[in-house]
Amino acid sequence: MKNFKDEWLVKPLIKNKIVDTKLINDLRNLKIDSLHEELIKRNVFTSVSFNEFVKTNFHASYDDLSTIAIEKMAKDIVPEAICRKHILMPLRIEGDNIVIAVHDPHDITANADVSSVSGRQVKLVVSPMEKILQLINEYYGNDAQVYDLMKKLPEGDRIVVVTHPREAYDDKNINSPPVIKMTNLIISDAFKSRASDIHIEPEEKRLVLRYRIDGLLKTIMVMPPSIGPSLCSRFKIIAELDISNHRQPQDGRNTVAIGETKIDLRISTLPVAHGEKIVIRILNPRQIQIPFYELSFRKECLQKIEKYIKNRQGLIIITGPAGSGKTTTLYSTLGYIKSEQINITTVEDPIEYKLAGINQVQVNNKAGLTFASVLRSVLRQDPNVIMVGEIRDRETADIAIEASLTGHMVFTTLHTNDAISSIIRLADMGVERYKIGNSLLAVVAQRLVRKICDKCKEEISLNDVNPEFVEVLKNNNIPPRFFKGKGCSKCSFTGFVDRIGVMEIFEVDKEIAELISRGENAKTLLSAAKEKRMQMLLDDALWQVSLGLTTIDEVKHFIDIKASSSQNMVQAAAKPQDKTAKKILVADDDRLISNLLKAVLETAGFQVIVANDGKAAVELIGRHQPDLIILDVMMPQMDGFQVLKTIRSNLATSNIPAIILTALDNSESELKAMQYGADDFIPKPFKPEIVLARVKSLFRRMEVSSEN
Repeated sequence: MKNFKDEWLVKPLIKNKIVDTKLINDLRNLKIDSLHEELIKRNVFTSVSFNEFVKTNFHASYDDLSTIAIEKMAKDIVPEAICRKHILMPLRIEGDNIVIAVHDPHDITANADVSSVSGRQVKLVVSPMEKILQLINEYYGNDAQVYDLMKKLPEGDRIVVVTHPREAYDDKNINSPPVIKMTNLIISDAFKSRASDIHIEPEEKRLVLRYRIDGLLKTIMVMPPSIGPSLCSRFKIIAELDISNHRQPQDGRNTVAIGETKIDLRISTLPVAHGEKIVIRILNPRQIQIPFYELSFRKECLQKIEKYIKNRQGLIIITGPAGSGKTTTLYSTLGYIKSEQINITTVEDPIEYKLAGINQVQVNNKAGLTFASVLRSVLRQDPNVIMVGEIRDRETADIAIEASLTGHMVFTTLHTNDAISSIIRLADMGVERYKIGNSLLAVVAQRLVRKICDKCKEEISLNDVNPEFVEVLKNNNIPPRFFKGKGCSKCSFTGFVDRIGVMEIFEVDKEIAELISRGENAKTLLSAAKEKRMQMLLDDALWQVSLGLTTIDEVKHFIDIKASSSQNMVQAAAKPQDKTAKKILVADDDRLISNLLKAVLETAGFQVIVANDGKAAVELIGRHQPDLIILDVMMPQMDGFQVLKTIRSNLATSNIPAIILTALDNSESELKAMQYGADDFIPKPFKPEIVLARVKSLFRRMEVSSEN
């Protein structure tokens, strides 16, 4: 016979002689789904009497959940896995109790699991199973997870896809508003953070969002892994890629507008162990349209280059590793020499930015448009200046050099560690040495190093710097001055904002050209160049250090000194801490309370940072990125609500869980805390063991949540 959805009612109904076994069997034969609804129809119960029956027999109330409001804090306390396992829904917090809706009040393990993760006593509301499942799907599904994230995150700018990618896909989860808002927020926040790349990386138990800022990757936030497929599909739609293809890498691009600014996005997907990784390169045309003399190199370097780029014929090579700014230097150079009197054509793979007044050709190997074939066609287009994105093979090298010997000015790039290695690379490709010597005007090797933040820059005493580095500057006739950024809100407490260029210039005069043509090795060429006072990467790097533009740590890889640290700062001996321990920031202006919590939490194995006012709390949160924040409401400088609002408006700190402490024990304060994004609320006075239990409970919930 078929069971009822509310089978748990059968035994107490028979025990209390409200119905008999015969009626139960008759109803089973009629395939009745809900026993209590049928009994109300048969006037065995009224709604009120049924509720009283449930209350008497199960110490619970009944609610069909048709008008129930789910409190965010209650929902956050109980992980989805527990809800689905027991078919239950957390409804609200009532003091030290958590109220949950269950379909079976006999499920003792459900009560135990909820009590364990919440640290609260459980009160039951009995409800229809289908309604509970509906609420679980509504509040814990992928859309709900994105909605939940968006509630904590700042509002992103409206993103308009300029080229109108197709939006014909009717997968609700992909094009639902929360997913679109989430992708828009990521793009706008990365743009505001000066990120060059966005990385979205699926792992087994989490989805990691990272930005590359000033050349280094930084973790911005961690999300549930279930959000990954929807985000990936949304970015594929933006780039007009195939959203159904999950097994092959795909590459695409599109233009989006953030306010009045249009930026290009190059989007790449790659199948990895736990899904698809996405990398979005952000190309801002304003960053590439830099006047030549505003490039971030020293003026002396740019003046040396200027005398070569205005030649009517010859070859200039820009060399350096990927991400060293070669394209920016070339585009600025072309913009500097551009005029109505000359024809400039570029051959690129890919075209990074579109430049007005310059003919740009995209290489397409599948269509037979290789660097070499396009270059031959370009030579029939009456060019004055040719830019070859990169020399990759002998054929391209031969054509480029022949062009530079026959009345054309040619710019190109190579991937080598230094300037002179470019000569050897071309020779290894099979290019005759005499052609290299006769065509080459100069080779520029460049790197990018992080620039010290102007707002928090300070000079370092020579006593606190490794003596070997001091000697290096003195030996190169450079004033030994050293600086650092101590960290502030402007630089996100890194000490750096933006990057500057470091340059090496290998100038080819008649004597050097003769040595190249004779086939002399790199050592001989370098020796001859140094006699002519060639500027080396090291020279320029050390000048940038002395001028206070970068740190010795940023350039020490140019220096052949084995030293563990360039800034041998004297520090007090500190007790070693377990780097794997969770980090908690406690912010309370009452030092007795903050010290008490610090002692209790450290005894439990946590790392603890203490702030005694709101402003200090915000700074320490930005600097240390704690795993949890415990905030008092009443603090000087900024109160706890202001601190919470500030960190929730920053994507990098928006997802850090927070517990609010307050002597204002009223529902209004609790509601305000929840509105600002608090994860728990503890009224003062409190027992330290209660706070510790809530902290551990919150971390358990986070761990369970990350597994789903």
